[in-house]
Amino acid sequence: FFRYLGAFNDLFGHHTSATSVLSHMSSLGIQGVGEQDATRLCEYLMHSSRLTSLVLRGCTSSIAAARIVSCLPSSSLLKLDLYDFHDYLNFEFSQYPSVTSALTHVLDLDLSFSNFDSHGDWIVDPVLFPQLQTLRLNQCFPASEHFLLKVIQCYGPQLQHFEANLCEGMTDNVLNSLLNQCVRLKHLEIAGSSLSSVAVRGMGSSPFQLQALNLASNWALPFDVLREIIGRIAEGEDEFSYLNVSRCYGTDDALLIFLAENVTGLTHLDVSYCFKVSDAGILSLALCQPSLKVLNVSYCPKLTDFAVEMLISHNAFLLELQLQSCLEITDRALICLAENCQSLRVLNVSGCVQVSDVGLWGLAAGATKMTLNHFEISDNSHITMETLEQLVLHCHALHRLNAIHCANISLEALTSLEEKYGFRLELLEMRGYSQLVRAFESSVEGIDT
Repeated sequence: FFRYLGAFNDLFGHHTSATSVLSHMSSLGIQGVGEQDATRLCEYLMHSSRLTSLVLRGCTSSIAAARIVSCLPSSSLLKLDLYDFHDYLNFEFSQYPSVTSALTHVLDLDLSFSNFDSHGDWIVDPVLFPQLQTLRLNQCFPASEHFLLKVIQCYGPQLQHFEANLCEGMTDNVLNSLLNQCVRLKHLEIAGSSLSSVAVRGMGSSPFQLQALNLASNWALPFDVLREIIGRIAEGEDEFSYLNVSRCYGTDDALLIFLAENVTGLTHLDVSYCFKVSDAGILSLALCQPSLKVLNVSYCPKLTDFAVEMLISHNAFLLELQLQSCLEITDRALICLAENCQSLRVLNVSGCVQVSDVGLWGLAAGATKMTLNHFEISDNSHITMETLEQLVLHCHALHRLNAIHCANISLEALTSLEEKYGFRLELLEMRGYSQLVRAFESSVEGIDT
């Protein structure tokens, strides 16, 4: 994935090198492609006979996108990602008829954060994506009720994965249409939809068997509705493995205990911002869900080190743990993770105000030093730059780090760390934060303090 076409050119140097590499490449992503870039990229892609995944994120021109897709040498493309499309997305098929043949076998289409014309009619053409199985329309504009109903009518019977998070058009009417027409659906994400309890209850009697469900930020759903639909979905479905009920304020320990007792094979669970969740709920999960791989309990203020200890004592192969702003979490939890979690890759303890250098030293010396590749500890007033650098030094797999807004760590120190370990380390949020600081400094320059 390249942040701009110039980076691609810099890496391969000349046309011959690029075409040689692309002839063996199965996935390519480039950000911010415009009309001027399209000609050069088309020259490269003419030789990409094995390309199955194309990502054009932040594309600034629908004409450029159409030209790039149309130049693909065969109908081998299976995934097309037009995330964050800046122009009004409306392919001109009359000018580029080969687009249709290039998209014949596409199974996965991502149009999240993109702009359409007033109707987005080009999407609801069954000839264009006859085999589409995955469609992501997260926070698209405009994604009206009328538009979503047309999408479901066009692709519903073949869809297996559908996402419409934070879409204003995701109404009770649209959900009912989904339940009736998407008979093969296995993965559904409709976060932030403000659906009624009556409509959500309909999931329990739907014909499809969900394996993944995201209801995040449907804050008004009461506990009894959540328990009812999860119970019905999980009944007889051994593959139900992913649940996100973040900001569903009816979520409490009783729901976690219900999950522990009635759902087998849960691997991903997000209960962040569920303020009623406590150690008791996590203990039930730990005892009954040994397959759990990813857990997000950020902003659950009742959780303590005991919850982490119980979780790890029954699941030493956890891959990701999000503990952001769990105020009762201390160094003891980090040391427990370091000593007992053999495969932890992602850990977030940002805003955990009781974590200090002691916990970081534990991570640097424990089993996590061989596996941890993403660590976040921003908004901390105890850790020091010396210990943070030792963590980076000893955790050889660490590639992503977020440590901004720490009282004892300056922006200059983080910049120096990035320069020293930049060959393998990406400091998250640093670019935007640096620009913000510079903008602030320039805005106050010359003002008499």
